[in-house]
Amino acid sequence: MSMLLTTAAALSAALATEPVATPVATLSAPAPRPTLSEPAPVPEAPAATEGIRALLRARHTEDLPDRAVLDAHHGAEEVLQWLAQHGETLLEAERAAMLLAHYPTDASRAVCLAVLGGEGHGKVRAGAARCLATQQGDAVPTALVQTLHDGDLRVVMAGAAALRDHPGAIESLAPGLLDSLPPAVRQQLE
Repeated sequence: MSMLLTTAAALSAALATEPVATPVATLSAPAPRPTLSEPAPVPEAPAATEGIRALLRARHTEDLPDRAVLDAHHGAEEVLQWLAQHGETLLEAERAAMLLAHYPTDASRAVCLAVLGGEGHGKVRAGAARCLATQQGDAVPTALVQTLHDGDLRVVMAGAAALRDHPGAIESLAPGLLDSLPPAVRQQLE
């Protein structure tokens, strides 16, 4: 019992003393806050956007419009370019990028290369890789070969499938690279 009283007395004495505060001579500067830049404003959607958007909502990929159906909408290529970059959903942006394959133009190629090389979702970047199957230019095969090293398998598979339409690029691949690819990707290249 005496030990309990001694412990209680020591605890009581410790609680009764006032804590000693260390005076602060200077305050340290607050940590710098990261500056957030304003996101770039989204350009206004082209006029025929809603009509094309409705076509992109097809239940199955095989039900997506062909070029003739797209061309029934004035400015379809411009709309698809806008939707590939600013679509409301991943599916919409992916399908818009993929359908740009119907338009082998400098402008569509530039959009697909930008989307593919960007930091967007893999689904949309895969759509851009599919678009590049019909596009020409020196940057196209190089960009498609780079997809083989992408961390998203959807991009790798789409890039490999698009490379089939650029046989010179496949022939220029390093032999060790082909051997290092998963069998499903190698199959896409055949």
